Amino acid sequence: MTKVDAAVHKLLKKDGRQSEMNGVAEYIVSAVICLNVALIIFESVEAESNGGIINIFRWAFFAFFLVEYILRIWIADIADGEKSHPIKSRLGYILSFRGLIILLALLPTLLVGTVMDFRIFRALRLIRITQLKILQRQTDILIKVIKLKGRQLLASVLIVFIFIIISGVIICDLEYEAQPEVYDNILKGVWWAVSAITTIGYGDIHPISPIGKIFGSLISVFGIFLMAIPIGILTSGFFEVSKKIESESEPQNEKQI
Repeated sequence: MTKVDAAVHKLLKKDGRQSEMNGVAEYIVSAVICLNVALIIFESVEAESNGGIINIFRWAFFAFFLVEYILRIWIADIADGEKSHPIKSRLGYILSFRGLIILLALLPTLLVGTVMDFRIFRALRLIRITQLKILQRQTDILIKVIKLKGRQLLASVLIVFIFIIISGVIICDLEYEAQPEVYDNILKGVWWAVSAITTIGYGDIHPISPIGKIFGSLISVFGIFLMAIPIGILTSGFFEVSKKIESESEPQNEKQI
């Protein structure tokens, strides 16, 4: 490993011994990501006048992320340790979630030769901000909660899904005679059930028959209790994880004393 390789690795690689230089690099990358997303929003507002300075920023952001992507591929084998294989390590990074997101955001420009890309992948770069040092601990706690309560969350989501399907079928049967052009298929009934159970109530599809209104009212009220189930599971998970972290940190504090 050359001095240049070591310097690039120290600058970009995050690990438990994060250096001050690495921390600054992460903040710079995060700031550029935020600016890039701000540009996406501005592009959608000023769609007719995009050009000139906007294109300069587009190319600048593209160049920044392309250089970062190449450097991360370059140091991938160093990050995996001494026993790593250069080709396998670099392919592993390219096929990783982060690597694929960066590649998909860059690929259209690389292929077409103009500054165009999928805005969704540019926006997904925001996920990387959660890996900042000041947010990483909280993000790790959230991941632990989801892992701890994963099965319960999955069961609650499945119950909600089943209830939505059943409600969609019932509302179609109840409202078809009154609104045959509106409730002409179950998918529209499912769409109504989603808006009713989540209490959003878009108003584009709604029951007009007396029995349909009664059923809709019951679904909306019951939806409040139904949607509270996953919230309660997550709250319980946060309490358990926080208590476990506190109990694990107590012996360390006692040793220090």
